[in-house]
Amino acid sequence: MYRGLSMLTAELATEDTAAFFFPLEQVLLPNSEDVAKAFHARGPLDPFDLESLAV
Repeated sequence: MYRGLSMLTAELATEDTAAFFFPLEQVLLPNSEDVAKAFHARGPLDPFDLESLAV
């Protein structure tokens, strides 16, 4: 479910977007090029796998 939503979110995000929050997982990811690339990648999206991009 997150794959489609994250791709849409990445497209709608601007430089004013500070971060992306996954409420069920309590994961906060900064708006960065790496996060946008991960959002556009194929396959299932697990927010916990992206936590390394928050550093």
